[in-house]
Amino acid sequence: MSSAPLPPLRTRFRRRTRAVLLRWIVAACGLLSVGMARRLGRALGRVAHLVAARERRRAEEHFRVAFPDAGDDEVKGTIRDCFVNLGEHALELCVARKLDRDMDRHVSIDPDDVAPLDEALSEGKGCIVITGHIGSWELAARSMVAKGYEVVAVARHFTDRGLGDMVDRLRESGGVVALPRGAPGTVKKLLRQIRGGGALFMLIDQDTKVPSVFVPFFGRPAKTPRGPAELALRMDAPVVFGFIHRTRPGGPHRLRMERLRAPEPTGNGERDVEALTAAFNEHLEAEIRDYPADWVWFHKRWRSKPPEEPAEAEIRGGRIG
Repeated sequence: MSSAPLPPLRTRFRRRTRAVLLRWIVAACGLLSVGMARRLGRALGRVAHLVAARERRRAEEHFRVAFPDAGDDEVKGTIRDCFVNLGEHALELCVARKLDRDMDRHVSIDPDDVAPLDEALSEGKGCIVITGHIGSWELAARSMVAKGYEVVAVARHFTDRGLGDMVDRLRESGGVVALPRGAPGTVKKLLRQIRGGGALFMLIDQDTKVPSVFVPFFGRPAKTPRGPAELALRMDAPVVFGFIHRTRPGGPHRLRMERLRAPEPTGNGERDVEALTAAFNEHLEAEIRDYPADWVWFHKRWRSKPPEEPAEAEIRGGRIG
């Protein structure tokens, strides 16, 4: 079996150089105190909001589609806060080892907030934990490990190997087990996790190259991974949602879980997968409506189109891509 062709030498050199620079930057930022890292992260987020014009415009366009009644001040303010939050999350991860030493002070996990997960796991059928790129999802995983939970998550494969290796090391340092999506053996491992009564964490709020269905998200058809719904239905596993948000600007986070009341299966496999996936999106959408500045609005969530629609389009005058 032939291997995939290597990228051009110039591309490989650029990726390696970028990976080396990122490692040095992360190592340097790791010397900061937690408070200083948060302040620097917010500052870098403000700078990114100013200089990343294309991403800023895309984020604002997406937000206007999702919140058509929002005024200009709300749109611009929310997207500015989105960049600031992402900057703060990124710098927090640079000092993740310092957070690990006193995780209870940085992430609040009240027993009542994780009771839905505990109850689901007590049923002995495994559990699917659905989340999205809302808040500091990487820190949420580390904080759960610190509380004694086993965190096994399905993660996307990075085409940039240097960046992927760095992210993998970060997750491993926090005890998070990441199963690369599409890699040989991943399906067997995730099935083993569910059959063994464990939890499997899955992010489903992005348009990715995986088997998917088109279900509503903020009123528009969105290509959404079908795997979580198929797993839940096939294994008769309960579904729980996990979310993390900062309790105040520059302050700690709070993590909470919610049990999904899944629609009753009809016996029609495809229809049941679509209905359950739609329920997932509905729950994620409600969370984003409550915390709009915590989601990654510049992601091209509606890039793919259902077969009957044009394959490529961008948001211009009410059209979305």
